[in-house]
Amino acid sequence: MNNHLIDISNAALSWYFINSKIVVEKTDYTNIHFLDKIYSCLLWEEKISSNKKERHLMLLNKNHFKNYNRIKLYNWFEDWNNNAFVHFQAILKNNVNYKLDDIIYLFWMKEISMKLTWSLFIKYWPDFLYDDEGVIIINNNSKDILLFSNGESWILRLHTNTADISTEHCVTP
Repeated sequence: MNNHLIDISNAALSWYFINSKIVVEKTDYTNIHFLDKIYSCLLWEEKISSNKKERHLMLLNKNHFKNYNRIKLYNWFEDWNNNAFVHFQAILKNNVNYKLDDIIYLFWMKEISMKLTWSLFIKYWPDFLYDDEGVIIINNNSKDILLFSNGESWILRLHTNTADISTEHCVTP
């Protein structure tokens, strides 16, 4: 798998992490990697969608996540605009069922993704959500999927049976 990783400083989008809301510390660069396009596409097809037309969150069929409860997490847009990052960091840390050292895969789209730890996403969340049209986070240690779009965030929790199907829930900050 390591041969599919691109060092953040050599990636096409590395400029964003240098001129960003929270400048990524040099010591953290070694734990944030872009995936090469081929591996990113393979992982997307395995974990998100094998439909060739569904290459971005906005292009997924409206019923794509029908087997998941959608739990509204937080509207982070004002925090992002006002450089107020601590509150959403606490919400992510306390409400998402991921361990801080879990490896996550963050997708902006099928062809562009990253591998990093959950703790680094929490620390630098504004930098990863620069494209507010849609970010999907997958964690192989959890059945929960995270969605970020247009300033909103959701936890998608897999139904264990059809009786679990419910409407949108909310997390209290």
